[in-house]
Amino acid sequence: MSGEPRVQVIGIGSPYGADRLGWLAIEQLEANRFSAAFPPGMVQLQSCPSPAQLPALLQPGTAVLLIDALQGRPPGEIQRLSWQELAQAPLMSGSHGLGLREILPLIEVLYSRPERITLLGIGVGDGFVEPLDELPSGLFSRLEQNIMGALFS
Repeated sequence: MSGEPRVQVIGIGSPYGADRLGWLAIEQLEANRFSAAFPPGMVQLQSCPSPAQLPALLQPGTAVLLIDALQGRPPGEIQRLSWQELAQAPLMSGSHGLGLREILPLIEVLYSRPERITLLGIGVGDGFVEPLDELPSGLFSRLEQNIMGALFS
């Protein structure tokens, strides 16, 4: 291995309300030593404050798993979308000024369409304003199962 991670798990979020879900997921994965279950350096966990900053974080040749709050889906529902599904999905409302759908063409130009970008969207209902200091009960175990499924599918 060249020292680069083979899988990047990136939590997108902000410090406000339910939009913290992506960050909280990364914090929980780090606390549970998720990366330790893999060979050293294989999985890199990161937080990202905005989809607009994703191109600077992505590393060529890695699979990318994005975790983000998803408005308009039932709270706690986890929806997995592949690169193709994400690119074709109806616009999904987010709290970021520039959403994932808008940043995909830039990522494609810079990285010639990365082999694997998958979104695990976590439903937050109709909004992002609910206070959130921890992942809702049971969500982390379901999220971890979805991450493993996304990494090995």
